[in-house]
Amino acid sequence: MRKLEWQQIIQASADPQRAKHGFDQLKATNAAGPLRQASPEEARILAALFSGSQALGQLLLKHPDWLPQTLDAELLRHPRQEQGLRREVDGWLGQLLTSRDYATALTRLRQFKQREMLRIAARDLARLGNTTEITREISDVADVCLDAVYQVCGRQFTERFGQPYHPDSEGYWQPTEFCVFGMGKLGGQELNYSSDVDLIFLYTEEGYVFKERPTRVQQSSKGLANHQFFKRLIEAFVAEITRMTPEGTFFRIDLRLRPEGDAGPLARSLSSYENYYAQWGQTWERMMLIKARRVAGDPSLASEFFEMVQPFRYPRSLGERILREVAGTKQRIEDKVVKAGEVDRNVKLGRGGIREIEFIAQTLQLLNGGRIPFLQNAQTLPALEKLVQYHLLPDAEARKLADAYCFLRDLEHRLQMDNNLQTHTIPTERKARERLAALMGVCWPAIRSQTWKNRFVCSRPSRSARVMFTSRRARPTWRCNCCQNFSRSARRKIPAGKSQCRKTRSPTPTASWSGWTTLSPPTARAQCSTRHGSAIRPYSSCCCSCSTARSSSLKSPSAPPTWWMNWNSAAACAAARPPRNS
Repeated sequence: MRKLEWQQIIQASADPQRAKHGFDQLKATNAAGPLRQASPEEARILAALFSGSQALGQLLLKHPDWLPQTLDAELLRHPRQEQGLRREVDGWLGQLLTSRDYATALTRLRQFKQREMLRIAARDLARLGNTTEITREISDVADVCLDAVYQVCGRQFTERFGQPYHPDSEGYWQPTEFCVFGMGKLGGQELNYSSDVDLIFLYTEEGYVFKERPTRVQQSSKGLANHQFFKRLIEAFVAEITRMTPEGTFFRIDLRLRPEGDAGPLARSLSSYENYYAQWGQTWERMMLIKARRVAGDPSLASEFFEMVQPFRYPRSLGERILREVAGTKQRIEDKVVKAGEVDRNVKLGRGGIREIEFIAQTLQLLNGGRIPFLQNAQTLPALEKLVQYHLLPDAEARKLADAYCFLRDLEHRLQMDNNLQTHTIPTERKARERLAALMGVCWPAIRSQTWKNRFVCSRPSRSARVMFTSRRARPTWRCNCCQNFSRSARRKIPAGKSQCRKTRSPTPTASWSGWTTLSPPTARAQCSTRHGSAIRPYSSCCCSCSTARSSSLKSPSAPPTWWMNWNSAAACAAARPPRNS
């Protein structure tokens, strides 16, 4: 490729000075030959990598031999599948485990992780993959690494202590299985470049460790208790995942989502989890388990766990206490302590940030997933699509939320990959903002405008949900269909059973609040937001003026409910009169 073409590619990058410096350094390594043979597309990818990430640029300079296989333009056009990643690792991991060369296995695994992250970042910065593909690839790499480290640690502990067993119902000793679950972004396969990996651990049942398989009546030669064995295994596993070495580290681990948090045991048996969630499980734990997914260990044990927690994370009926806790969780998210001056620059915890979009989807899944199994999905974007399909969220609002989510995730990736730091805050320096905007393919005012749009998009469903959750025993709060105002004084009765907007004075045949919809005359009925069947019943009797306490007085309305009522599948009272204006 000619020198003029190189100069044009460098000048077209997001940071020409940084890109030129990276190319000059790369020419001084043994990658000079492949660099001279690079195509214009490969040169553009390389310039985007040097412009977008100092940390990954230094990684490439440290391993210039990765250039041909990592930055091949044809290979980067398509994402790697999890099966291909596992096939590559299994090709050399099995031999190293058989020869008991555990140190080499962990070293090669760390290099594999670093090389794959370099490849994924090159695809991302060159705009060869969308947000869903990038987050899925990062999550697949994490799955493969966590499973391989578990195999290494498990083999070491089994050789040292023996195999854990537990007695079954007939007294026979059975091997005790173990499982690792990913939560949060890892569970939803939405991991970013610098995410903490949220994990919980599970084993089958309490028992003991034996060097050899015990017989039915054998009670001697016991080793560690299963709980102690798995506690030590988890400590070794976490130490390997978080250890900093010359080849880099794997991930940061967060274990606070386990029952009882930092005060709870690192691992529990299946029956212990069942007892905890049945007696002390909280609403935030229901929402947390929506994203649970097995990442390592025994698949059959994972299936038993999901079957056990299914009624807890997707209840078919919810009490008023749970609704208040959901509202409290939302309020805590809004009141999340962010450093002074960062509330408008934090793309995750700020107003209209990533966390708010995820909360909207998870809340609607929690409220409706028990009776609509198709809503049970750990990923945010597919969950939004299903909510639209079942008329629980309007199509236009869902599209805006999805666009805002993808935009913010792209922005978050470019903030984190620069120096490989766990940051979610837009910088204040002008040069850094201009480079960030260039990496996003827009100008800085466009990013600022988009963040304000995201706040407005997220505020509408959040506000509606908050009104529903907090106004159950308060005075009815009317939402006027004319001025769209949430107010107790927005509506007043006028003759002929109609209503009038207090703001515009225009007659509105249908005016609604978060629990009522007055239908047009002459069939003056009242729609109640009480769900028919095994649903939420905030009132001891029908919430209309008929005071009927039996659920048999409810029937489906002829007209579909409005979107802010759809979360609770409205029903209509057959004997209702128009509600009193309170």
